[in-house]
Amino acid sequence: MENTLEKAGIAKERRKFKPHITAARNKKPFNFKSFFKKIDENSERFISGLKVTHFQVFKSQLTPEGPIYSILKEISLVTA
Repeated sequence: MENTLEKAGIAKERRKFKPHITAARNKKPFNFKSFFKKIDENSERFISGLKVTHFQVFKSQLTPEGPIYSILKEISLVTA
């Protein structure tokens, strides 16, 4: 797809690809317990072949130059 878009004048992305999913956006304090409870309650509804090793919560600060992202919390989902 990038090659086709490049022919149309859209430059290829130079940054390394980091797959992610934006699960939610929230302006209020985040309740991790409630979030994980909802995931657990609906675990049968999720279909995925991906192995998820950790979960991160980001803060985005909007600036005129673009957003600045900071990791607020990282939770490992790998059990020892």
